Amino acid sequence: MPGIVDLQQGINFSERSKGYEVGPTVQFEDWEALANYGPHPRHQEIVSYL
Repeated sequence: MPGIVDLQQGINFSERSKGYEVGPTVQFEDWEALANYGPHPRHQEIVSYL
């Protein structure tokens, strides 16, 4: 997706995970890229899948 600088994920090993198994981090070029990320069709595909 445009504006993503780095994307990483890892297994959540915290006892405070509240059931989440994977923790992602995303680094963006700027605030505009972050604002465009949420509604982006490819991101919404992932949201629907999860």
